[in-house]
Amino acid sequence: MSARRSVGAIAAAAVAVALLLAGWAVASSPVGGNAAQREARCGEADAGVEHVSRSGLRKAVLCLTNKARAQHGTDRLGRDDELQKAAQRHANVMSQTGCLASRCPGEPDLEDRISKAGYFEEARKWAYAENSGCAVSAAAMVESWLESSVHRSNLLKSKFRDLGVGIVEKGPEIRCDEGLGVFSAVLAWRKP
Repeated sequence: MSARRSVGAIAAAAVAVALLLAGWAVASSPVGGNAAQREARCGEADAGVEHVSRSGLRKAVLCLTNKARAQHGTDRLGRDDELQKAAQRHANVMSQTGCLASRCPGEPDLEDRISKAGYFEEARKWAYAENSGCAVSAAAMVESWLESSVHRSNLLKSKFRDLGVGIVEKGPEIRCDEGLGVFSAVLAWRKP
């Protein structure tokens, strides 16, 4: 066998081994695994938005946010229904209008949206913030927020106690690439 054929045969064998290993890596991706492994990864956090229920995406965002907070010595956030209403309304508006901002045209400001949802009832003090954006999965969205100093500060702020997450599985084509969902996370604290 000539040297040229030997190199070709070795290269072909290397490609075959690489394909086998790549296939194994895909097979062992976060979609599979046992319940304990999935829980450690925050459920279906890595799955695409079109493959996970809104409830599953919300749980994954909360879980990933709490993992980041734990790494920074910050208390866990709890899920809040009123904040979820405010976040979902905003995600719907962003998806419908193509506006990816804290306040879209014709929409009340964040404090009014939270108040309308009932979160401030009987509270005399409060603080709040919102993160939004487009991403292919809950993990990708939280990672993106953690890479932005403003969004990261919101997620890790020790004063916040509650979180509501809004999601639309298909983002506005004007602002989001195909396959990306729209996320809105409202974080807050209140004192009676």
